[in-house]
Amino acid sequence: MALCKSDDSTDDDNDNGLSSSDEEDGTSSVNFVHSSTQTRHHSGSEQESFSRRISEPRPMAYGVVFKSSLNIKPSIPALSFDSFEHTDVCTTTADHLRIVVIYRPPSSSITQFFDEFEDFITGLALYSGRLVVTGDFNIHVENVNSSNVQRLQELLTVTNFIQIVNGPTHIKNHTLDLVVVRDDDFQNWINLDVTQSSMSDHFSVLFALSIDKIDHTPSFESIDKQCFALDLTANLSTTSSESCPNAPTAFFITTIRLLFTPSINMTTDYSQEHSKEAPSLAKCSYYHDILSTSNQKIIFRTVNKLLGGSEIALPSTTPDATSLCNRFSNYFADKVATIRNDLEDQALHLPQEKTTPIPYRNCSSQLADLRPSNPIELLKIIKDSPSKSCSLDTIPTDILKQSVEAHLPILLSLVNTSSITGTFPTNLKKAVITPILKKPNLDKEHLSNYRPVSNLPFIGKLLERLANKRLIEHFNINNLNEDLQSAYKKHHSTDRTLLKVHHDISTALSVNKACLLVLLDLSAAFDTIDQDRLMCVLERQFGVVGKAKAWFASYLSHRSQRINIGSFTSDEFPLRFGVPQGSVLGPILFNVYTAPLEAVITSYKIHYHKYADDIQLYIFYNPNLDGDLERAISITSLRARVQFVTV
Repeated sequence: MALCKSDDSTDDDNDNGLSSSDEEDGTSSVNFVHSSTQTRHHSGSEQESFSRRISEPRPMAYGVVFKSSLNIKPSIPALSFDSFEHTDVCTTTADHLRIVVIYRPPSSSITQFFDEFEDFITGLALYSGRLVVTGDFNIHVENVNSSNVQRLQELLTVTNFIQIVNGPTHIKNHTLDLVVVRDDDFQNWINLDVTQSSMSDHFSVLFALSIDKIDHTPSFESIDKQCFALDLTANLSTTSSESCPNAPTAFFITTIRLLFTPSINMTTDYSQEHSKEAPSLAKCSYYHDILSTSNQKIIFRTVNKLLGGSEIALPSTTPDATSLCNRFSNYFADKVATIRNDLEDQALHLPQEKTTPIPYRNCSSQLADLRPSNPIELLKIIKDSPSKSCSLDTIPTDILKQSVEAHLPILLSLVNTSSITGTFPTNLKKAVITPILKKPNLDKEHLSNYRPVSNLPFIGKLLERLANKRLIEHFNINNLNEDLQSAYKKHHSTDRTLLKVHHDISTALSVNKACLLVLLDLSAAFDTIDQDRLMCVLERQFGVVGKAKAWFASYLSHRSQRINIGSFTSDEFPLRFGVPQGSVLGPILFNVYTAPLEAVITSYKIHYHKYADDIQLYIFYNPNLDGDLERAISITSLRARVQFVTV
């Protein structure tokens, strides 16, 4: 395997020292080369045995050359950066080795590089497989007293990485070309060597790594939970006050990942002598206890699962699962873009009288800060949270909750740093989307019959729960809850909506009036929210300002998501509009976003009631009065009464 960066874009037929791969006793010894010389093609049969991935966004090129038998594939694309370029691939072996090649041009801003590289490296720390980051950083790491070198070292240390090149890699005795690995993986690296090259002013950095080809699937049921809790207590401690929660978040996740893997006992808990009937009896007892609960939501979900309703139905017209993931990804993104474009186009052609600026509302107090939490409050939030896990989580949520006392101090530090700085950690802004058929009887071949359901990291949802609690407290103190919105509020439900609308209509009918009812259902309601407009409503109508407003803006911005179907995934794509479905804050933020509709609807003296994105508009008229029906129709005419709430 070879990792290369070139100083020009011309091809040459000479070999560049690519190393071969040996296989012995279930492992492959793979030699790596990182060089500044031009990547070369192999001629004849050698050319067929190697694959080549080169990126050339600028005149300079960098890339990865690998033996095709290793089955290397591109990793999910990361965000692009202005201060450096990179390419990202991974193996399909059991240890999922990921290789990232970086090139930072000398002309790029070093300040901007560190700002962007911090986000990048903390995101890489979440990766559960083995990891190599290599390339030309154009930082003189031989100068240990340099502030830039010290800052780079701090970033690597807090994310549990180590730089293993110790000698010069340039003819002027500078160390510019680096190899970064995880600190705990250092002992697996052998024969690192730096050799001069006659083709470039940079030297070649060579190193070898053994790749395990055996797939070890851990048994979460047999984890030594007591040992894991003791290790957590010994290794996790409160971090000092940070200017940004990204570093403590990465430190927490990295430490959990390091401790969790050794705690797994690969020996099954059940002996061969156990009766075959035991699992069936245990399952019957398990479902009996669940169905005996009074929670209707849990009962419905369980019955639906037992009847097969939770099985994922997928289109059969796309044989390639990865292509299907990307089809869903493109469909969901295009659907939102189409709706947003239609809305903006209509807004441009509306006369001035058809637009309503978002009014300011007097609040007895503003929410300028998200009050920091305390151990008792945070512990209760964690224990009350569902144990649902996300594929982005380092360990299953139930294991995390069982050892909560051990990692509570650093979690408290993390959530409070986020609240105080008004920043949501960058490495918790990713979501995994599962496409779910809206109804079992719908045609599964049409993508329009699917809805996207997000799965988010548990730690990120923990921060959301705390912010959601602070927002609800602020709404209750200032009496900001909308009376005629029955969704996502305590002591409110669909029953309240039905009773309210039924009562109003029955009362009108009892006095010989008729009713004209219009039922509205918003398409892709959560996905099409304008984030700038949402922030404006939060400030003007709900008094969210200062660091609190900054936190919500940070939570919404620069989010990304990808489609997952089984073990296959789509490319990552940005979330430019909307709030994440499946999030804790999504419902209350949707209610905030639609709150200005109250003033628009009541200005026409129309009765209404809302339940989430379902809106009931109704007006009463006298059927015995000439022209009264036409008047009612005129008032409720959607085309005539379209209003746009503007910033």
